[in-house]
Amino acid sequence: MAIGEQGRGVLRIVWVMMAIGAIVLLVACSSDDSSSSTSTAGSTTPTTTGTTTAGAPCGGTSTVEAAVRESPVAGLSEVSDKYDVSGVRSAASAPTWARFDNPPKAGVTDFQGGYGVAHCESGAWVVQDAGTSDVGCAGGTIPAVPPAVRADLGLECTGP
Repeated sequence: MAIGEQGRGVLRIVWVMMAIGAIVLLVACSSDDSSSSTSTAGSTTPTTTGTTTAGAPCGGTSTVEAAVRESPVAGLSEVSDKYDVSGVRSAASAPTWARFDNPPKAGVTDFQGGYGVAHCESGAWVVQDAGTSDVGCAGGTIPAVPPAVRADLGLECTGP
């Protein structure tokens, strides 16, 4: 069955409209993180906002919060209503590693905040360790975080 000239014109219009729709969808779905720094008492703390970073491991550091709130490590998932997730930053030496802080929410007195470290594994952030000291260090149930990553993220180990 042959398509007439008018039919070909309609097909061209449909293909052009589909191409435009695909481009609009791609543009709408991609967004960049915007980063800034806040300074407090002489220290600079990077903060990250936005939804995802194209090409960044596991969608960027903005997706770490969800992993923290769902993590069974250190009971984080059981008390996720008692803390905020802040100060999320990735290691310059290996951006598949990220540190986060989890201070108590305003008014919460029965939660001791701390910090933790997450690793991007198979496309998802996984909390490796959390606590108030020696986070990411040897001696726990997980392998120690690589030394260069510990240095980048300010993870200090008091033991061997």
